[in-house]
Amino acid sequence: MSIESDIANVSKKLSQLARGLKKEIQENKKLKKKASRFALEVMRAKVPTGRGPNYSSGSAASLLSNRKNKPIAGSLKASIQFLNLRKSEDVFFGPNAKKAPHGHLVEFGFKHYKSGKFVNGIHYCKRTYEETKETILKNLVAEAKKEFEKQGEELSI
Repeated sequence: MSIESDIANVSKKLSQLARGLKKEIQENKKLKKKASRFALEVMRAKVPTGRGPNYSSGSAASLLSNRKNKPIAGSLKASIQFLNLRKSEDVFFGPNAKKAPHGHLVEFGFKHYKSGKFVNGIHYCKRTYEETKETILKNLVAEAKKEFEKQGEELSI
């Protein structure tokens, strides 16, 4: 089985527990946020700031900077947060589009309007997910086991 399916299985078990105990969606979200909080910090560390190894004259980071030596991602780095999608039982984090509407350009790249040259993205979200998904699963299982033990049940995965 893949890690994605394991995460889905744990989420399903938490949902079943919540229904059985008549808990709200928010309580499951709290567990999931707790399990993935460190990944948020990893993503903030991976956001290109206009300096360092991710910065080159043709990169998305440099072209989105409107002044020389000014970090592009001040607002992008500050916008990395848990995203509030009220109707979902899952937890999402990434750049808040209201605070940093250019986040998708840095992630996926874009075609520069003046030169017509395609600027490659930096993929900080994708790299964060790939690096942290196993640890998120371990943390989620540990948090879910604690919750199940509080209720006198056993979590089997």
